[in-house]
Amino acid sequence: MNTIRDVYAKAVIDLLQKNPYFATVVMNMNVVLNNKVTQTAAMNVTKTMNLYINPKFFISLSEKERVAILEHEIWHLVSDHISRAKVLEPELVKKSENIIDIFKNKKRVV
Repeated sequence: MNTIRDVYAKAVIDLLQKNPYFATVVMNMNVVLNNKVTQTAAMNVTKTMNLYINPKFFISLSEKERVAILEHEIWHLVSDHISRAKVLEPELVKKSENIIDIFKNKKRVV
């Protein structure tokens, strides 16, 4: 049986062959495994770039889907969605930051 580390490593290697730039970005992110994350991956960029992955869901995907998910998350970063969202949708960004904080700290943030 493949572990999440094996599956994730394979996805990064596949991404490296497909898009070396995106793979370099992914390899410099802090991967946080969290079964409570409902999506495959979510990104939180603060002082460090965190990539949140639900291991069970990520393993359940095909190899092609795993690479696509990693690319999708990097597109958020290179398209500057986080900074733009803070200007265009500040309340929505605050709610998402609170959700991420709940996952990280396992506590409710108001």
